Amino acid sequence: MAVAIDTNILIRYITNDDTAKAERAKRFIDRVVQQEEECVLCESVLAEVIWVLSHPRTYNLTREETVDFLDSFISLDGVRINPKSVYRRSVEMYKTSKLDFPDCVLAALVESGRATHLATFDTEIADSFPVHTIEL
Repeated sequence: MAVAIDTNILIRYITNDDTAKAERAKRFIDRVVQQEEECVLCESVLAEVIWVLSHPRTYNLTREETVDFLDSFISLDGVRINPKSVYRRSVEMYKTSKLDFPDCVLAALVESGRATHLATFDTEIADSFPVHTIEL
């Protein structure tokens, strides 16, 4: 059985700001680590976790702190995210650039060859990573 994981599970696990929920989240994630449980992580949850953790009005974690956790979580065998390599690259791009996470996902999709070009008005993406853009 694969379980879709919500943002609040990961936030409680990382921040431990509600100890009762954090302990429950930890038990679940421990089962994922041990491959006793499989979870599905969707792109919107990944983006929301990054936003919540890094926003100055919430937890204000650095990109490095946020990405270190997410990259290790995504790499677990018990975590399903399609395609995993694109999202691992996306969080790496997020860590090393000033781009927003959704822009990193787009750049990683093009870099991986899953898309050949990027349609955007945002020149910072192509300035940050070698992706081919199309003019509209």
